[in-house]
Amino acid sequence: MNEVENIKTIILRKFISEKSRDLSCEVRIDWRTECVDILLNHGDLEFTTRRETPEIVIYFESFERVSSVLSGETHHIDEFMAGNLRSNGYLIPVLQTLHCFR
Repeated sequence: MNEVENIKTIILRKFISEKSRDLSCEVRIDWRTECVDILLNHGDLEFTTRRETPEIVIYFESFERVSSVLSGETHHIDEFMAGNLRSNGYLIPVLQTLHCFR
């Protein structure tokens, strides 16, 4: 299984719909070599393939880092504090998004 399919599998397995009821946003999870785009819409999750950059982009240093955070092995706040997770915008929606996978 390639990295993108692996991350999609983790996302589907770990997504907690109830934690995303207040979110309505497009998100790109980027780990330098690949990325996955998702749409969170009030409890629903959908993978997207839009060409435009979504409103929220979450950058990870590597595939290992993103898979560790999304699978729950590593806490997203710890990764942010260590500088291993960045974003293109406001931190609150980023943290709310990542909280949906815990």
